[in-house]
Amino acid sequence: MDQEQKEKILFVLKNYTLGVLSTVTSEGLPESALVGFAETMEDTVTREIKEELDIDIRILKQFGCANHIMPKESQHWVSTIFLCEIATGEPKILEPGKCDEIGWFALAEIANLPLGVIMKENLKLIEVNE
Repeated sequence: MDQEQKEKILFVLKNYTLGVLSTVTSEGLPESALVGFAETMEDTVTREIKEELDIDIRILKQFGCANHIMPKESQHWVSTIFLCEIATGEPKILEPGKCDEIGWFALAEIANLPLGVIMKENLKLIEVNE
């Protein structure tokens, strides 16, 4: 990872909606990356990132959780944001049916991206913790 990438966030374009490390579908809802039985959230994030981007990550910090209540869908999701760094590998798309594009963005640039509702809420967690 070069110095410029160290100062940016890896975003994944999934079905024309951007989400941090592939957490948002085209409807702006979290995809079903459920925590498996006896699997920690950290293990789930690490596994999902490896499966989708072929990189190994090191989790540095958890920013907290946010409730996302969607009355129309009768769903209640709880999402969390982790600050991670790439331990090994270069990100590449391994699941083209789920992921259209990946790119590096400065936090200031992210507000100009077409984010889903949940991603906008999750970014507030990052901004509060800066």
